[in-house]
Amino acid sequence: GQFWLVMLDIDHFKQINDTHGHVYGDDVLVLLAQLIRRSFRNEDLIFRFGGEEFVLIIECRNLDGARLALQRLLERVEQHHFPQIDKVTISAGAVSLDRHTFATTLLDYADRALYHSKQNGRNQVTFFEDMLATGLAREQQVQPPEVELLN
Repeated sequence: GQFWLVMLDIDHFKQINDTHGHVYGDDVLVLLAQLIRRSFRNEDLIFRFGGEEFVLIIECRNLDGARLALQRLLERVEQHHFPQIDKVTISAGAVSLDRHTFATTLLDYADRALYHSKQNGRNQVTFFEDMLATGLAREQQVQPPEVELLN
């Protein structure tokens, strides 16, 4: 199988917090985490990232498998009834994990794919691979910060 780095976040999360209050915003995060957890295998990794973002590392056979798995998650979230709020959608960006590419670069690629999902109507997943294939993005290494060793 192949590993995929996925960044996802809740569409219009600030609006949820502003309209319903932070208690409901927090509820949405907890419920979403449970939905994500149930959508993937135990070996797949799920992290909270920043305020309302999640980072996943999932294993799928190939790009089509990853696309299918993430599409299914988006539909599951869209169909879930969230108390008080009812409908919530998420946007996602994904990139294949490549051991020759810095982690900071991969996070940047996933982030750019997520941004593309947001800019193009939300409630969708964008793969960085597709952005490369259609000329929407070019590969560029993001240098990790210089590490100074203190002895």
